[in-house]
Amino acid sequence: MTSMAGNIGCTAKTQRRWCRQEASRRAGPANTASGIWAESAYRSAEIEAALAARGLTTHIHWRRSRRKPLTRRQEAANKARSKVRARVEHVFGNQHNSMGGKFIRTIGILRASARIGMQNLAYNMRRLVVLERCAMAAR
Repeated sequence: MTSMAGNIGCTAKTQRRWCRQEASRRAGPANTASGIWAESAYRSAEIEAALAARGLTTHIHWRRSRRKPLTRRQEAANKARSKVRARVEHVFGNQHNSMGGKFIRTIGILRASARIGMQNLAYNMRRLVVLERCAMAAR
């Protein structure tokens, strides 16, 4: 299975860089990222130990217990993680919903990579139009 890894800009919500990778390589030992981002369903002692053994930082949301609310520190950590996730998911969600990004029906990995690149370029151009309109309205 092939997936796309991207680098989303924090201020303009544009894709700065992207690359096509096999999904198994992204999750495997060749992954050089320093952290893992996930929802609270993935938090367990086993996963935490495995991530620590590989030297990865966990950015998994905290989950409250049945009758015990989250501490203020855990709520603040979840809020910070949600900001990053929301930024990334809005970009990929837009591509998925409005640009047919869920399935790429091409023959060959080079054509698929070119199609993903064109989707990213089109998204960035659409985003530029929105930013230009906001700048004009602010004047």
